[in-house]
Amino acid sequence: MYVPQSLTFLIGCSLVVMFVQIQQGECGVKSLSLKGHNEHRKNAGLKKLKWSKKLASGAQKFAKMLAGHGCKLMQSPLTGKYGENLAVIKHGSASEAVRKGCQQWYKEVKNYMYPGPRDYLGCGSDFGPTGYLTQLMWKETTHVGCGVSKCSKGYMYVCRYSPPGNDVTKKLFDMKNYKKLCKSEPGVWKSCSPKAPC
Repeated sequence: MYVPQSLTFLIGCSLVVMFVQIQQGECGVKSLSLKGHNEHRKNAGLKKLKWSKKLASGAQKFAKMLAGHGCKLMQSPLTGKYGENLAVIKHGSASEAVRKGCQQWYKEVKNYMYPGPRDYLGCGSDFGPTGYLTQLMWKETTHVGCGVSKCSKGYMYVCRYSPPGNDVTKKLFDMKNYKKLCKSEPGVWKSCSPKAPC
């Protein structure tokens, strides 16, 4: 069967566009999210987070729902079963929203004093201004899944975590992890404890 050369070209272009869209879709969110989380966890000597399709599916549905409400920052009523981080990124692409979202959460480190909420009466830390950071770096968390959705304000980026972090009866991570961060990211982390000089 004869296929016009112009049609062959159009089919080829369509396949390329589809491939790019797939790369920028779930695969792009996965790779960029894992990179954004694990680069700092690696610096602390923490185990890398693994991707969970189940968490990602729930995060994507919730991101779409929040996007439909003008990208309103609102925690899911199901949190407790898993941890959850939210970010609204106003400029750029979906890929940039993922990168900037992880960066935005990590920047909460400026408000964090190790060892953190478990001893926050001594260090003055609170999950309020640092909860996204602490979930991102929580030692006992092993899996993450994320989703991103476009809204009128930009992009809604949601990540969910298992097991959940931010438990006031537990530590963020151990002293050895803090000391590794002090060496790999000098001047970023701080503590009020004389036992944890950075």
